[in-house]
Amino acid sequence: MMGEKHPIHASDGFAQSNARRKRIVPGGFIHSITSGWIVQHGSPVAILGLRSMNWSFVNPLYPDVPFFFTTETVGSEEIDEHRGIVNTVRRVFDESDNTYAIGRMNVVMKRRPK
Repeated sequence: MMGEKHPIHASDGFAQSNARRKRIVPGGFIHSITSGWIVQHGSPVAILGLRSMNWSFVNPLYPDVPFFFTTETVGSEEIDEHRGIVNTVRRVFDESDNTYAIGRMNVVMKRRPK
């Protein structure tokens, strides 16, 4: 589904040979969850274009670790009466507040009618 077929995501043995305890969750899955491809967010919006996206994977996330995420709008600007730019920061963390990933996205969105 996410296009990542690296053995570190499928094989405990391979992951252990690369300084991991066991296989890790693919970054594409983390992005899909936090961007709304797999879960539905509170207010669906129309994204017209992805301008930039950057993920920092701070710690490996293992499949048996329950995790949470936040999405924070850190800035926005109007392009015209129909479109705007929104900058968000997504943070993936566990119940002990250990951070696993931080994503920054800049998108062009269809603006809500006034």
